[in-house]
Amino acid sequence: MLLTATVLTGCGSGIGTTADEAKDSVVAFVDSSTTALGDGWEVDSGPGLGKCDRVPGLGGISYVYIKYGPAGQDPVADVDTVEQLWKRQGVTTERYESGGSDPVRGVRGTGGPVGSVDFLASSEGYSIEGDSRCVAGDFDEITRDSQE
Repeated sequence: MLLTATVLTGCGSGIGTTADEAKDSVVAFVDSSTTALGDGWEVDSGPGLGKCDRVPGLGGISYVYIKYGPAGQDPVADVDTVEQLWKRQGVTTERYESGGSDPVRGVRGTGGPVGSVDFLASSEGYSIEGDSRCVAGDFDEITRDSQE
């Protein structure tokens, strides 16, 4: 069973960014992160459209993109690789680790080209979930247009 982490932070404000730019940015960011870890990654979901608040009372949209991949040989080194890549792109990071004999390790971040992102490394597999910046957009209109 593959574990998937939920990004706990909200999306960052993407003032001056279009919906298409937000979507493209989160896909490119997650894809470059998985490329740094090797082959075998698959899209789990997305990029999926969601609602967010750009500022209190001013709604917008964001995109969530999730990929999963096989567990690596050295999760500690893989977390370090991802964290360093993200820091070079302006993401503020925080590492985490569960307890137990087979801990789940990871790093989450905010800023840079994404609103938030989370990399989870467990013995059962890896996942990366990215949430784009929150940008101006009408969720209902975009959803309706994509169904036409």
